Amino acid sequence: MKRDMELVRKILLYLEEDDEPSKWKTITIKGYGANNISHHLKILYEAGLIEAKNISTKDINIWQAKSLTWDGHELLDSIKNHTVWNRTKEGIKEKGFELGNIPIDILKEYAKIQFKQLFGLE
Repeated sequence: MKRDMELVRKILLYLEEDDEPSKWKTITIKGYGANNISHHLKILYEAGLIEAKNISTKDINIWQAKSLTWDGHELLDSIKNHTVWNRTKEGIKEKGFELGNIPIDILKEYAKIQFKQLFGLE
């Protein structure tokens, strides 16, 4: 399964907005299947961006999430703004890459550049 950075962003936003970061939750996001969301929760956990746990059975893949980690907040802060996010996606596409095929650190740095430009800091 390919990494979907739109879904990653939506999961991070969902967790940031959650009023109960100490409770485990199964996340549902309109337009995305449960298996796809679970896979992305797993890889976000492996990347150290969220607190998550595997509650899968032999028949179904299920991951639950609790909250963002510090690194998760840092990534989200660099891609939260819609203008920055759209400029980041467009810039990556102009370079000939798909959003899901670049390292997360490059995405984060590129978004920071867009953020700085938007605020006249660069």
